[in-house]
Amino acid sequence: MVTTSSSILNERRPASQRWLVVGADSLVGRYLLASLQLDDLDVKGTSRRWGSPHIHLDLAASPDAWALPPADIVVIAAAMPRIADCEADPATSQQINVAAPLALAQRMWKSHGSFVVFISSSGVFDGVDDVPQPNTPPQPLNAYGRQKVAAEAALRAAAAECGHGLAIIRPTKILADSTPLLCEWQAALAAGQAIHPHAWRSMAPVAVAWVTHAIRTIAAARAAGVWHLSAIQDVNFAEFARSWASLSGYPPSRVQPDPGPGSPPPRARLDMQATTERFGIIAPTLGDTLTSLQRNPA
Repeated sequence: MVTTSSSILNERRPASQRWLVVGADSLVGRYLLASLQLDDLDVKGTSRRWGSPHIHLDLAASPDAWALPPADIVVIAAAMPRIADCEADPATSQQINVAAPLALAQRMWKSHGSFVVFISSSGVFDGVDDVPQPNTPPQPLNAYGRQKVAAEAALRAAAAECGHGLAIIRPTKILADSTPLLCEWQAALAAGQAIHPHAWRSMAPVAVAWVTHAIRTIAAARAAGVWHLSAIQDVNFAEFARSWASLSGYPPSRVQPDPGPGSPPPRARLDMQATTERFGIIAPTLGDTLTSLQRNPA
């Protein structure tokens, strides 16, 4: 859970500060934008989709075509996140996931002295070694993870050169009730069918509402560095599905795990001791995440 109250957040972030959420159509971006708007803060969002109510910004296009408003805090939540898409189109995914965030941050630092928050991923690690700390050397397994590693390195070097603020946030598996996998499970269970979640894949699930509050806290404090956001424990997909289905009122017999190869799943959680000590943000349990998903649909 996040122990920082809204009043403390407002003290740290004057109402006059301007926020820009890049990727307002993404899960984190959409939820973050709504949270800031709910508090009546000065916030704008961007979207690559024409016809969107947000500012048009296509990270695949040349930076010369970008029209960016002034902002004191910029949260880069846009990405090309699907591993298969990154593998199939490395040129486009490299532009969106690496080159564009760097160009955007450099422009906002130069033009407005903005504090930049880059949403990275726990996918920079392979899940084999001990629970990674913020300074653990990355070991990505796929193109998406490699691109996040490259983006982090480029942003850190540029921030050090220009002397402006940068926070890199690495969340573990972010869930909402709109997450496609949960929607598929819900549809199958509602139709009287069984679901077959993987027992050989693990995650450290965190709810999007919890992640949003954490991002706001870190950004409002203008806390430069690498910050982990993670559940306190690993669970395999089957374990999560059993708990989730039970809370949704479905019998455990309808959750029939796929055992897969039988080898232990890789580790998913991250060490977030530094985040807890600095901000009072406590790693959620599985129960915390499930409760948040029920109370904060997205």
